[in-house]
Amino acid sequence: MKQICLFVLYFLVIIKLNAQPIFEWGLQLGSTGNEMTGGIVTVKNDLFVTGSFENTLHCSNLKASSKGSYDIFLMKTNTNGEPEWIRSLGGKNADYGYGIMADANQIYIVGNTYGNVQFEEQVFEGEGAAIMVSSWSHG
Repeated sequence: MKQICLFVLYFLVIIKLNAQPIFEWGLQLGSTGNEMTGGIVTVKNDLFVTGSFENTLHCSNLKASSKGSYDIFLMKTNTNGEPEWIRSLGGKNADYGYGIMADANQIYIVGNTYGNVQFEEQVFEGEGAAIMVSSWSHG
């Protein structure tokens, strides 16, 4: 099973090919600003994608809004390429998600932040550029 993630014409495109390789499904993410890929990983039958976006990121009927400049996103899809959720992490300055990995219980994202960032109710304080590693359970 191959999964390919591409940045094409201002949109993020995820394409799944089987071993032949024959196209199985495609998924497009777009924002009202710019978006960038950071990485893609599979866990069991789920696919997780990270990257960065400006303004509002849309995929199917899901969306995430940035809190300032660029924010980090984490998106989960099922094995059929149907998006299940999108989460954002960021603050008023630019924040970038550059890489992603997983183990049996957690998803890990590494990136850069420039100041305080917020994920849901948790705020991570910092000044200047920093390397950030964060984790989420993938349930």
